Amino acid sequence: MKTTKFLFLLFFVFALSLSASAQVNTSIGLRAGLNVANFYGKDAEPYSGKVGANAGLVFNYSVVPTFGITAEVDFAMKGASLQSDNAPDITTSLNYGQLAIIPTYYFVSEGSDIVPKVFIGGSYGILLSAKQKIGDAAAQDVKANFESGDLGLLLGAGLHYSLGEGKWLLFDVRFHRGLTDITKSSLSTLNNGVLALNVGITFPLGNY
Repeated sequence: MKTTKFLFLLFFVFALSLSASAQVNTSIGLRAGLNVANFYGKDAEPYSGKVGANAGLVFNYSVVPTFGITAEVDFAMKGASLQSDNAPDITTSLNYGQLAIIPTYYFVSEGSDIVPKVFIGGSYGILLSAKQKIGDAAAQDVKANFESGDLGLLLGAGLHYSLGEGKWLLFDVRFHRGLTDITKSSLSTLNNGVLALNVGITFPLGNY
């Protein structure tokens, strides 16, 4: 709980510091989406994808019309499934609180309400919970088997659609790849990976 509060506090300190110095093009809003998560790494071949969700807060600051910085704090469901013909299925569910800082390039066309974008950035996730379910048995707490933090990179593309008066609808597809070996076992190496489809909305914080 303390780590989640810390992420939200860090997000708001970042947002307020930028908005205090920004004269134009600052906005804040909400984002949510669908995650297709899996494990990657040298020991990840047997695993398959697991569907989850994400949701969080978004802060945008446009340095110039074609370039900006996005800060996000969100809750993300990750993990993977391990399926076998000779044994019960094993589903590992990892829930993270994440902070991401994302430089973004906007393809601005004068007079258009649609603004495509591409982005690449970094993130840090704090493990909130880890459960493992084997077959029909009740899920077990396995948080002690996983690292508490996960440093990662993300990249993606999307678009903003103007609703007028500084409000924007957001759409994006992104891939997030963890750089941290999330297991504490010396016998295996696993990294998080997530393909996400997101939608959101932002409202003006500065002057548009």
